[in-house]
Parts: sequence; C-alpha cells; structure tokens
Amino acid sequence: MLSLIIKNQNKLLFNFLFLILLLVLSVHFYQSFFSMLGNKWAFWELFVNYEGGFIKRGILGEIFITLNRLFDTSPFSFFSFLFVLLYCIQIIIFYKLVYPYKSSKLLCILIVFSPALLMFNFYDINTYFTKDNFTKVAILIHALFIVKKVHSKSLIENYNKFLNYLIIPILFFNILNHEQQVFFIGVHLLLTLLVNYNYGGIKSFKSLRSYIVLLIPFIIILLTPNSFEKVEMINDSIRVFGAKISDLHAGNINLMIGAVIKWHFLKMPFYNHNVFDFLNLFTCILLSLFLFYLIFHYFIKQNIYEMHWFIKKYYVLFFLPCFALFISALDHGRTINIFLTHLISFYLALKINNNKFKIVVSSFNKSFFLKNLSFIFLFFYVFLWYIPVGGGYDAIGTFSEGDSIFKNTLMSELINLFMIIYNFIDYNIINLPRIVV
Repeated sequence: MLSLIIKNQNKLLFNFLFLILLLVLSVHFYQSFFSMLGNKWAFWELFVNYEGGFIKRGILGEIFITLNRLFDTSPFSFFSFLFVLLYCIQIIIFYKLVYPYKSSKLLCILIVFSPALLMFNFYDINTYFTKDNFTKVAILIHALFIVKKVHSKSLIENYNKFLNYLIIPILFFNILNHEQQVFFIGVHLLLTLLVNYNYGGIKSFKSLRSYIVLLIPFIIILLTPNSFEKVEMINDSIRVFGAKISDLHAGNINLMIGAVIKWHFLKMPFYNHNVFDFLNLFTCILLSLFLFYLIFHYFIKQNIYEMHWFIKKYYVLFFLPCFALFISALDHGRTINIFLTHLISFYLALKINNNKFKIVVSSFNKSFFLKNLSFIFLFFYVFLWYIPVGGGYDAIGTFSEGDSIFKNTLMSELINLFMIIYNFIDYNIINLPRIVV
C-alpha cells in the first residue's frame, strides 16, 4: 500500500490540490443560489437586454427575459446555475490541461492557487457574476480540444469542424455578450495557426479565414447608436427584479474613450492617482502575467515543446491586442485575470515532451537554493496576496485598509471552509469545543 502511494504520489497530490480547490469554491457556489455575491454592479449587468432595441452586451439578458416570460424563471435559478456551470467547466479543463505537468508539484500549486487565475473571482467576490467567464471558457475549450486531439490522425479535419461549428459560434455570441472578447480574438488565431503549422495544415494566414464572420457582430456594435431612452426601456423591463443598469450603456464609443482618459489621466479628487497606485498595478502584473511568461518561455527555450519555428518566434505578437484592454477598460484586475487565462491556455495547449520536461524539473530540484527559495516564494504567493478588481489601481479596486490575509486570500477561504465543517459536526454529530470569533 505504501509503495503504491509513493509510486503515485504526484498524481495523488495533483488530485488533492483540485479537491481542495473544489471544496473551497463549492461554498460560494452554494451561496450564489440564495444571495447576490459581491455588490450589485456585476449582477445587474447581466440584465442588459434588447427591450429598447439592439444594444451591446444585451444577448444574455435577452435570453433570461425570454425564459422568464415563458417559464417564470427567476434570476438566481438562471444566472446562479449558469455561473456555477461556467466555473466548473473552467476547473475541469484546467485539471486536464495541467495534468501533464503533475511531476512539478511547485508549478501545479502555482497554477491551481494563483490569485490571478481560478481564485481571482472568489478573492474579490464582487467579480463573481462578471461576463468575463464566457471569454475565459472559450479559450480553455479551444486549448483543450488541441491537447486531446493532438495525436489524432485526422486532427486537421476534426479541428476545422470544431472551429467552424463550435468556437466561431461561441466567439460570435461572446462579442454580443461583451465586446471585451474582441481584444482576445488574436489568441484564438494563434491556436488555429498552431494547429495548422504544427500538424500538417495550411501553413499560411489563409487558415484564419473562418474568423472573418466575427466582423459582423463587432461592426454592428460599433454602428448601433445607443440612447438614454433605450436604457430607460431596459430598466422598465427589469425593475420587477430590483435591478437597474448603468447610464453608461446610453453612451457610444466616444463616451467610453472620454471616460477612460478622465479616469486615468485627469487629476480630480476621485481620480487622483499617486505613485503607489501604479506600483500596486505594476506588482500585480509582475506576479501574474510576467511570472508565468518567464516560466513557460523558459520551457520554450529549453525545447520541451514541439513547436514550429514560426509559432515559437512570433507567438508573443498575438497577445499585443490584449494589452489594449488596459487602456480601454478601468478594472485592471479583471483584465489581468482574462489576459493570464489566455496566456496560460496557449502554453498548456502546446505539445509537451515529457522526458525533456522531467529533465528540467529534475535539474531544478537538484538546486538546493532554487528549490527552497521557490518554496518560500510559493507560500507568500499562495497565502499572502490577492488581486482586487482594479488591480490595485485607486478608486475602482485598490488594496484597502480592511484587507488582510484572513479576509482576502486562500487563508480566508480555508478558514471559512474549516468553520463550515466544524459547525456541521458540532450541530449534527458531536459537541465540539466552542470557538469564539
């Protein structure tokens, strides 16, 4: 028995990490069916619909309104189930994508419990009901298909069907659901080129022609005028649910650009950003995007992936449009989370050479200094920080005086889980010593 455990220790630890993750997140899943997690802005955003005519971000709300009229579906029964499904899909796909790296315990812990990936929407619970999850699920599904079908003899044929009949429709829907999807289309293009260049497809940009159809929803969004009358009609349709959408939906692209300039650069009492705001944001970017880039680009340099030279040389360029979201959006924590999910999805979609990877891991483990320094860093990384919705940038989601390791990090989630289990045993099984908090 002991020998069996030792033989499968990497697999057992890997499964244990995801078990802990699922237990921690299931607490929030359960609560989401009975209350609005976080503040109202993200939840109310889900109600945007087409009652006043076409408007950006309205397709999901329109689906809910239709179901409500036909079947008297309540907001919590629809949106709560939908978001639990979206999060569970992400957990399952991450499990399958990270599994080949299970021999590196440190890397697996870093990915699973990174405050910038799966845990982001739970550390800052105000982001739980954001539409970002549709964008993240799309790239994860795309990456998973490549990983699972990479050894198939008919990969290119199956991939083209998968792209045309699943990914493109999902992206079409996502653009109508939230225009942020446009900034991340480049990563999907990269995955399509990866398949074609690596596995015998069309080695040119002609393989991307299926994506042309996505210009339709984008152009419609750009050209459709919005108004306060539309917003008022939408609010009339959702008033019965106690919801109200922002007047910002009445503005066009010019209003959005003006708001961004005002937010980032004008010195007003509410928008007065100092050097610490930028340092907070810079630190969040370093500990998320830059950290994972360093790790996986090092793997690329060590040739542990089977990659066509074109992809290896130019893959970073396809992520450049993602940086534009830092300029056009205000909640930089969300941008980091979506950006990193796309970055890690690309890396995990690469075909890994297990023997070369084990050599890299073995070499790392032999270094006493690097190994122990990484353990210390990992402890601080997992337990002692998180990314707020604004990425540390003042006024929209900075680190506040009320933040602590017992409130906003994995430590808080584990304590909360422990108290739930403790109280259940105390009330239903055996009286336990009283805990006063």
